[in-house]
Amino acid sequence: MHRPLPSCPEAERELLGWVIGSQRDPSDVLAMVRADDFHDVKHAKIYEAIAELGKQRQTIDLVMVAEKMRSMGLAKYLGAVGGDAYLAGLVAECSYLGADNASAHAKLVLDASRRRAVILASAQLVEKAYSGELTSAQLVEQFQSQLGALADRSHAKVPRPFREYLNAAIRQIEARWSDPNKSAVNGIPTGLTAVDELTMGWQVSEATVIAARPSMGKSSLGMQTAIYAAEQGHPVLVFALEMSGEETTIRSLASESRVNSKWLKTGMLQTANFIAISKTTGRLAGLPIMLDDDGSQSAATICAKARRWRRDPSIFKTGDERGMILIDYLQMIKRQPGSKAQNKEQEVTETFRELKAMAKELKVALVCLASLSRECEKRNDKRPIPSDLRDSGNIESDADSIMMIYRDEAYNDKTDEPGVAELIIRKARNGSVGMVKTRWHAEHTSFADL
Repeated sequence: MHRPLPSCPEAERELLGWVIGSQRDPSDVLAMVRADDFHDVKHAKIYEAIAELGKQRQTIDLVMVAEKMRSMGLAKYLGAVGGDAYLAGLVAECSYLGADNASAHAKLVLDASRRRAVILASAQLVEKAYSGELTSAQLVEQFQSQLGALADRSHAKVPRPFREYLNAAIRQIEARWSDPNKSAVNGIPTGLTAVDELTMGWQVSEATVIAARPSMGKSSLGMQTAIYAAEQGHPVLVFALEMSGEETTIRSLASESRVNSKWLKTGMLQTANFIAISKTTGRLAGLPIMLDDDGSQSAATICAKARRWRRDPSIFKTGDERGMILIDYLQMIKRQPGSKAQNKEQEVTETFRELKAMAKELKVALVCLASLSRECEKRNDKRPIPSDLRDSGNIESDADSIMMIYRDEAYNDKTDEPGVAELIIRKARNGSVGMVKTRWHAEHTSFADL
């Protein structure tokens, strides 16, 4: 049985009438709604003329819209419904409408448009699935990308007066000042005291990069801070692109229980070890951590899953919780379908910018692990610097914070500091740069305050 596509013709008519007949500035509506959001073709063509007038900063009224439609060759769409008289009727219908009502009507038009888009995208997906043109993985990724683009439109913002931001900032500062439990860490704590003192924790809406050469412990550090964040009540979403979920979990159990990771993998455990693991399992099981170990994901897939996670009321019960997303690791993210990147560097830059925009949109702290090139190993001082980021593109400038891991014992058998890891903060938009020494426990791959 054929069913008509969702539409809201009354809202379309009244919204158009308000934009044409109101003396108010329609900029907010023009920023929110596009011509293709209208289901009725004549309404879409009327709005097309209105949008063109708005773009040219011309007056939007009955005469100007009618003239613009004629000059654009769109007047024919009104021929069957009375021509210019139809426009006059739209204005007459909505004489009562205020700016708030117009905004509400715009949201109705946009909501119907998005529902139509979901239906049409689903129908296209069905056709492609039957045709066999794409693999199932490509189909799912393409659909998630389309849904992600639709979700982005629901978060469209328009410019606001600076005083509104000032008022919001003052309220935020006053709330922090009067909070009896205020802390020097205003972000999501990492669990390492000296690191928190420098960074003030992982900052919401910011992208942090933790970079190191292989086997320096970046995955362990990432998961350790993710678990600590969850223990403090922050929802965490982990994308483990390199290791399986089971391997990631075993490493975390070793780190948190302080049991040698080799013993966990071989089963060579003593009773005390098993008791420690059991206790750790009980502690970790109730934490708000979600783990995704799909190793063939693109930025679009990750963003789509992150949006779904952020909207889940069972995870974000009030909506105000500060969440954290950990990606292990950045260069493992697959090439975006339709990407115009010419090389790996451009691809990584494009991916990182999309992830950073996602963190800002969802208001979560994003921590991306990244690998380093061998350049640092060619220098006398092998401590890494931002330019060592492998296939880094513009990560060095786009990242809000960059932390790099260095362990001297990895290069120097006669080191004066065995079991010591340096966490070097090379960039900190809201904190301080510097170096923190931590204890590195190689047997259970964990970091601790020195």
